[in-house]
Amino acid sequence: MCILIAVIDKRNAEEFFKGFPIDAFFMSISGISLTEGLTDYGLGEYQVKMKLLEISRNCTVLADSSKFDIASLLKVCQFDRIDRIISDSKLSEKILKKYEKEGIEIVNK
Repeated sequence: MCILIAVIDKRNAEEFFKGFPIDAFFMSISGISLTEGLTDYGLGEYQVKMKLLEISRNCTVLADSSKFDIASLLKVCQFDRIDRIISDSKLSEKILKKYEKEGIEIVNK
């Protein structure tokens, strides 16, 4: 197993990641919305996230409870492109059930 943690210039992201077999991608996100999907503010990170989503086998989103039912500037992807969301224990039961009803796996224990 190889763990790769990198901060990369967005212009070189496609070339850099092209040669790596990425099994698991853990992605932070600024907004999670049933209508807008997964959104972010970081324009500089956007291309890197898009490339990693394309080449990774699995994607886990890491987001605290304040990110739910929020939409930010850039649409990163819809829920069908991720495998699960890991959040904190402060996520309300109402929001948890709403997302789980749509088939979205949330781990928040």
